[in-house]
Amino acid sequence: MKLRRSNRNAPRAIEERNSITDRVAYSQQKDFKEWCRAKNFDDGDLIYEEKLRDFLIDYVFRRKKRIITAMSKDQPYLGEDAIGRYVFSIVQLHKQQIAQNINSYDNPNGPLVKEAIQEHLDKNPNLRKGLRLRYQEKGKKASSSTTLSRNDRHRRHSLNRNEPCIKQFMKLKSEMEAGINILSSLIQAEEDGHQLHIEKIRQTLMNMLDSSNIRSRSSAEAAAAASLISPTPSLENLTNASSLSLHDSVDLPDICTKKSPPKQSPDRSIRSVSDAWREYSIGTNGGLPLKYLEENFGMSWLKRDTPMNDYCFYERRKHLINLIKRIAKNENVSQEEVAERLEMERKARKVRLDKLSTILIDEGL
Repeated sequence: MKLRRSNRNAPRAIEERNSITDRVAYSQQKDFKEWCRAKNFDDGDLIYEEKLRDFLIDYVFRRKKRIITAMSKDQPYLGEDAIGRYVFSIVQLHKQQIAQNINSYDNPNGPLVKEAIQEHLDKNPNLRKGLRLRYQEKGKKASSSTTLSRNDRHRRHSLNRNEPCIKQFMKLKSEMEAGINILSSLIQAEEDGHQLHIEKIRQTLMNMLDSSNIRSRSSAEAAAAASLISPTPSLENLTNASSLSLHDSVDLPDICTKKSPPKQSPDRSIRSVSDAWREYSIGTNGGLPLKYLEENFGMSWLKRDTPMNDYCFYERRKHLINLIKRIAKNENVSQEEVAERLEMERKARKVRLDKLSTILIDEGL
């Protein structure tokens, strides 16, 4: 009879086998040999499928555990894993007999053996490894499992120990975000109040000009000159203007001088929608908010003398700003929340900030 390939490789497998495997298998093979001697078989301990099935039914299924703990006292018999180890050990002994040319039978772990094991487990379902309590509590990858390395167990226990700190941090994070939103609202209200104060100063100067003998070439030029007053007029200019005599004739440019726009460029290093909105609304890196510059100086503060000038760059980013304002107004939510949503959309699409602006333009948003 031709031997199977696994049987031809049996001698090499026996030589390379782990010593721990040998010690475990030796004890179970010894039980099989003693059982064969007790039964007085004519062929001794020669292994084949029917004999392995009878060994399992007559000895292994009836054998109790050597150590019975409080958890296993209700079911003292061997479980599914132990039965499988017995079958494995007897199959290894069968391969040794094949290598020694004293056994010509096929692999004993055949349909009869598997059917007997299945029938035994069906009658005793609590022997299955998936239903035993100790495997539910100490399963693979559990923090108390011996299959984890020492570093893994230490990491798992560290996470459990730090769980209260993580929960506290998440609570503080939500409170911090609420505080940031309140602070942004206060800054917005302060900016609105600042603009209202500027309008009052302009109106006061216009009334002063109308009630005095100070005349320009036309009333339109006077209004234009008043509109050129600095958004934050100095106290010295206001004092000089208020001390003028109503009967003195002075030149308007001496009172109202146009303030040149500050030198500032959009931050090209910004990579997120949230940072872009923060730069526009409250300013970043000590710079003025782009909203303030745009409302008071238009686009004159942007550079136009470079190939990739600030004007083109800001126009592309301004589309995102306008989109945030429109969505916040339509949905009646905060603009910061809309910026966070667009940032999540950008991360989901895995695109750059400028590319997101182009995509939104193409989609008609």
